[in-house]
Amino acid sequence: TEINISGGTITGHGAYTAAGIAAAVSDTKDDSKKGDCHHHITDGTIEKAEGKTAGGIGPGYYGRSSTVNISGNAELKDVRGGNLAAGIGSGYDSDKVDVVIDGGTINATGGDSAAGIGSGLNSRSSVTIKSGTVNAKGNQHSNNFGSSGIGGSYADVTISGGTITATGMDTGAGIGGSDNNSSSITITGGTITATGTSDAPAIGGG
Repeated sequence: TEINISGGTITGHGAYTAAGIAAAVSDTKDDSKKGDCHHHITDGTIEKAEGKTAGGIGPGYYGRSSTVNISGNAELKDVRGGNLAAGIGSGYDSDKVDVVIDGGTINATGGDSAAGIGSGLNSRSSVTIKSGTVNAKGNQHSNNFGSSGIGGSYADVTISGGTITATGMDTGAGIGGSDNNSSSITITGGTITATGTSDAPAIGGG
């Protein structure tokens, strides 16, 4: 599925295994029933995008590899992951999702045990931020595992610009891994405010 958003005002609420904005999928590991989705958001306003048991923007439960590209003047006011799914990024036990941000204003919050931007539980992701204003935080009500602001489990994070505020929860780093799962972090630019917890660093492994 290709989703291109270049204007308008959008509110999206996913039901059951579907994301707020993405492909709807069955609650299954059957590859023939998985849905991949490629998002291109270049302008417009997303008032709210929220999944129930899937990402706010990204694949649902057991989703295929997908991409999320945000740029230009896009404004994402409130993007929230559902249970075990990232706000922007991978859902629970989904294949890798690549997120690229090069502009816009973004506010994202992870679901239980998932990153604000990055990985859902038991999933992988890459997050590249080149420019824009990004506010990402984990879920303060995570019960089992950490919830990173940006990153999460098995995430590759690259930041070269932008104004970024990232807050981790429980065993989730502000930027980086969660619950002792590895994460690769490369920072070469940007204005960054990262906050960790008593159990996780501001930037690093959870």
